[in-house]
Parts: sequence; C-alpha cells; structure tokens
Amino acid sequence: QQFVIMISQMVRMFLHKMLPRLVSIEPLVALGKGEKLSKVYNDLTRMGRLGAVRDTCDRLRREHFERTTGMVVDTPAGGSWLWWMSMGAAVGGCCYAMGAASKLGF
Repeated sequence: QQFVIMISQMVRMFLHKMLPRLVSIEPLVALGKGEKLSKVYNDLTRMGRLGAVRDTCDRLRREHFERTTGMVVDTPAGGSWLWWMSMGAAVGGCCYAMGAASKLGF
C-alpha cells in the first residue's frame, strides 16, 4: 500500500511540474511549503488516501486483538510457497527486462 501511495505521489509531482495548471500540487509537498494542515487533510481525504490507510490500520489492529485474546486461532499457512514462487518470478522478470533494456541502450 505504501508503495502505491509513493508511486502516485511521484506521478502527481511529475505531472504538476509538466502541467501546473491542470494538476494541483501534491498535498504533502504543499504541507512542507507552508500550506494549512486542514487543507492538506481535506485534500488527502478527498483523494481517498487517508481512508485506505485507515482501513489497513483498522484491519491490522482487529486481527492483532483477535489473535492475542484467543478469539481466533492461527492456522499454519499452506500458501507461503506460492507467495515465494510468485515473488521469485516477479524479480526474475524484472531482472530479465532490465538486462534486455540495457542491451537496447536504455
């Protein structure tokens, strides 16, 4: 989730530099330049970023409470090998693409 937010911030900053009349400044950058916190909070809420982070935090807090109080018993995850295989395939694909791009002069 943080990765997606970071990428969207970078895209927004780039687009604001290229088209400042069409794309407003990134709210967190505006906060660093002296914008009021209430306006930045409103912009982040309107964009849906705060809601997404809240949903994730609430889910993690609830799951932790359920496990620590014994309401939910952890079962061993049988799909961890699938996760490692998919991550390996993704990293391998990226390495292959980077090697092919370097051969083409990019």
